[in-house]
Amino acid sequence: GDPPIITVSGVTLGGHYSTPVLATVTILDAYLDPTRISIHISRFGGGTNTLTNGVPYTVTNDGGYKIDAYAVDLVGNVAFISNMIFALDRAVPTTKLAVGSPVYFAGTNTYVSAVTRMTLIVSDAGTVSTIATGRYRINSGTEAAYVGPFGVGTNTNGRRTVVFYARDGAGNTEPAHMTNLIL
Repeated sequence: GDPPIITVSGVTLGGHYSTPVLATVTILDAYLDPTRISIHISRFGGGTNTLTNGVPYTVTNDGGYKIDAYAVDLVGNVAFISNMIFALDRAVPTTKLAVGSPVYFAGTNTYVSAVTRMTLIVSDAGTVSTIATGRYRINSGTEAAYVGPFGVGTNTNGRRTVVFYARDGAGNTEPAHMTNLIL
């Protein structure tokens, strides 16, 4: 006969989630031996919980998780899944704009030149998602992915508005920030 069928719903292998999830492990077999089922969810750096076949388990704490399941039917057929890894990350990244030289501050105005470089400093308290990536645009221009220091234009004098924010691998996005500069 065929081995038991193990399915996992609510999460996917390698998935990154920004809101709590319901993980369900279901084991099906017409001749399943209920005494030979093992379903566990472990949080990296934390504890392990035993799950009940077909009953949703709510994951609410940030971190990396692993699901392992094992089942044997009455005929001796074995099925297992191991290292079904996913992550919950609800932390929103933060971004700061560092204005390079030359720069001049006068009251609430910040003056820069055509050679002044801007740097986005992105941080994310979430430790399990992919690294947060910065995005920016100048005035009403096209939004761009931050890959390194950038300038705000040519020698044409005038005001520049830099809008910037960050997003992490779980989809957490911070509200956009805006800084006005004078070239």
